[in-house]
Amino acid sequence: PDSNTAESSHSRAHTAELYSTPLVKHRAVHYSSCLPARRSCATASSMTARPLLVSDRQKGNPLLKHLKNVPWKHDATITPDYVLGDRNCAVFISIRYHMLKPQYLGRRLAELRAEGSRWRLRVLLCLVDVEDATKALHELNILAL
Repeated sequence: PDSNTAESSHSRAHTAELYSTPLVKHRAVHYSSCLPARRSCATASSMTARPLLVSDRQKGNPLLKHLKNVPWKHDATITPDYVLGDRNCAVFISIRYHMLKPQYLGRRLAELRAEGSRWRLRVLLCLVDVEDATKALHELNILAL
């Protein structure tokens, strides 16, 4: 092998006498030590008490099986697809669904806007499930503004 390639340099680094795997020491960290002091919900128990709210529209969404270590529950009364906190929400759309029903997202976002300033942060969560999504992603970016 060529001694000037990155691969051979990497190989030599692993076999060198001075190379050793760094030891990582893990320690328990309480949530309150990571959060700013001004937050009133800085305990681990209060942070885990509120689950992620998921709209009934999302029943059957394959994304839900990937939500691990996050408590969530269905709620038929919410407008967005996901409520991520008091004033944060997300709307989910797959690119394929947007291409089949291009008016859907505009209607959903209008429903959120009708709630006024309730949502400080609105996230558009997109599943890219088509080969060429460039045009659709461009459309979604424009709609989300």
